[in-house]
Amino acid sequence: MVNAAHTDIERMYHHGMSATEIVNSMRGKLSRSAVYQRINSLDTAGIVAKPRGGSSPRIWTDRIIRKLDQLHDKHPLATPKQIRNQLNDATGSEFTIDAVKQKMRRRYGVARPPKRIIVLSDRNLAQRMEFYQQYHSKTARFWNRVCFSDEMSVRVIPDGRLIMVRPDCNGEYPVIDKRHSGGGQVMFWGVFSRFGVGPLVTVGISTIDSEKYTAMLEEHLIPFLEKYRRRMGGKPIFQQDGARSHTSKYTMANFFEMHREIEILFHPANSPDVNPIENIWGYIKTNINYGTIADAGWTKQAVINEVSRVWYSIDENYCKKLVHGMPARLKQLKNANFYNIEK
Repeated sequence: MVNAAHTDIERMYHHGMSATEIVNSMRGKLSRSAVYQRINSLDTAGIVAKPRGGSSPRIWTDRIIRKLDQLHDKHPLATPKQIRNQLNDATGSEFTIDAVKQKMRRRYGVARPPKRIIVLSDRNLAQRMEFYQQYHSKTARFWNRVCFSDEMSVRVIPDGRLIMVRPDCNGEYPVIDKRHSGGGQVMFWGVFSRFGVGPLVTVGISTIDSEKYTAMLEEHLIPFLEKYRRRMGGKPIFQQDGARSHTSKYTMANFFEMHREIEILFHPANSPDVNPIENIWGYIKTNINYGTIADAGWTKQAVINEVSRVWYSIDENYCKKLVHGMPARLKQLKNANFYNIEK
């Protein structure tokens, strides 16, 4: 009798009946808790998914589960909402976010994407240790002379999202999302010091070659350094990472050899957590007015205008706090055994 009741429950669930309707139909045959237990066991087996509110279930067919696995493998950093949207578009289903979360938890152990943690090689760790040993004892007077720089790529997604992406140690940006229409990518270069933010430059949609990088430094970095040279109390120090365009023979010969008054502070590879400008990128992402960009149709120019507005609104005190926090940041680095630290 119990086996027959279980078969009836499975049949009703496959025909789209809600959990409440099944419970009412099985009254007198099985208890309420037994019915829900059977429904949950069906869902665990990958047969159905029960959305919130007791509405009609969506059936997890083999084809849909294969598509879910493909999306999960292809986009490991995607949220359940993003997976749900792509799954429904690809299969014509109407799964809720809760149903997808439930399936992801049971199938992969977790529903939320992992944190974007950079994998550090032994060489990276050695560079980070060397960076600590060289600069951990420097005082505020030294850090007052340092200008921190970096590039950041902002991906514009037509459904109303901005994704801020860092380049890898070679200055290359990974392709995360391709769209046939709408959206796009905007790449920024920025510099700041203890005395405030410097210029924010829109540099196109891809990596910067050596000629563009050299011309950009000549046009934007030199005036910024001249403006604060006296307040720095010594030769300016320019921090940059090891991207190819930053360290090429062309850049060294046509910019740094021509401006020997500028010292170079090379940044260890794969170490955005040691660069305080990462906090500024985070500040921008938090304080962007997404409504303004949406009203303008999520265009690239709207993103440029809004990112620039937030960048130039950052005050000197915030910059001073970040720069003077370098000794504490380097102490965190040592305490983490030179692995990733919280910014």
